[in-house]
Amino acid sequence: MIVFNFLAIAQALIAVLVVGALHFLLQLFGLDVDLIGGTYEAWASLLIISFVSMITETLGLRGRIFWLPVWILAMAGSLFMFYTWNFPPRYDYFKSEFVELNTVPEHVTVLLGSTLTIYLFFKRNAAYWRKKFQKASEAMAGIRHMEQTGELTTQQFWANASHAYIDPPFLFLYAYWLWKILFPNSFTDFDFIIHYRDLLSRIDMESITKSGQREYLNSFQIAVNEADSFKDYNHPGGSLKRLANAINDKV
Repeated sequence: MIVFNFLAIAQALIAVLVVGALHFLLQLFGLDVDLIGGTYEAWASLLIISFVSMITETLGLRGRIFWLPVWILAMAGSLFMFYTWNFPPRYDYFKSEFVELNTVPEHVTVLLGSTLTIYLFFKRNAAYWRKKFQKASEAMAGIRHMEQTGELTTQQFWANASHAYIDPPFLFLYAYWLWKILFPNSFTDFDFIIHYRDLLSRIDMESITKSGQREYLNSFQIAVNEADSFKDYNHPGGSLKRLANAINDKV
């Protein structure tokens, strides 16, 4: 059974539209390249799908197949096809002769295309999380401002809390040393701890009626209160999900 989310379907539809448009343009200019049904061009089609899926991934459309990003699976398929399939020579209608596949230009194309996709992913993903954390910080600033002016109601607090909520990737929470290398300009462990210390300190834990949620949130609050960096922080697994559920119950 194939396990996927619905965002993967959306990514696939967008990627197919892009491949179809490129195929139409190539055919329009008389180039003998079949990106839709061609066996020889399958690696190129998958590489294009990988690039398009990477772009949509960094825009928030995070499709998964077997819990892996679509763009990574498409790239792996492209590289596997290119380097393992034994393509026979194909007839080149422009040269009126049979030509060998996997030539130097094709090797350069697949390697540069894969490298560019990976590079842009890290660059764009850092910008994505930086922007997302900035929005969460602005929502938290809104809560503080309404507190100071006496305008903050319970309803307004939970509405802003829903925007202040941010759920970082697994890599950030459990392999932060690697996150710092890959995404140096996104947001830091200190940013995360201070942000949630600020938010959790304003939640009346007694108002959380579900005991399971309250226990997780208490553990989360203790963890951020006792640490200033991830060197001293032990993230309570599942606490962010419980916080999201608690916020949804209140909004």
